[in-house]
Amino acid sequence: MLLDFNPFAVKRALAVRKYNGNKGSDVDGRCNVHVGSSLIQSSVFDACVESALPYVSIVRYLDVDVNFDGVLMDEERLLGLATDDGGNIRKIEVFHIGNDQSGLSS
Repeated sequence: MLLDFNPFAVKRALAVRKYNGNKGSDVDGRCNVHVGSSLIQSSVFDACVESALPYVSIVRYLDVDVNFDGVLMDEERLLGLATDDGGNIRKIEVFHIGNDQSGLSS
C-alpha cells in the first residue's frame, strides 16, 4: 500500500471521483481518498489521535520473484533495485503507480 500525501495527487483523485459520479471514496477500485484518519487509544498514546491531513491510498499487488534491496519512487513510478553481494545493481524493475485505469505494470 502506498500513502500519497501530495496535495496535487489528492486533488487529482477527487476530480476523478467526481467525474466518475462520486462513488464513495473508491476512485478506480484500488485507490481511495482519505480526508482524515484516527488512531485508537493504545499503550503508545493516552488518547485517540486525530489527523485531518488528506491523502490517497493506492493498493497494488505485485507478482515478482525478486527481493528488492532498494526502492526509489517519483510521482508515477516505483523502481525496485536488486544488487549483488558487491553492491552492484543487477536488476531494475519499473512499476507504474499512477491513478490511471491501466493498473500496475512492470
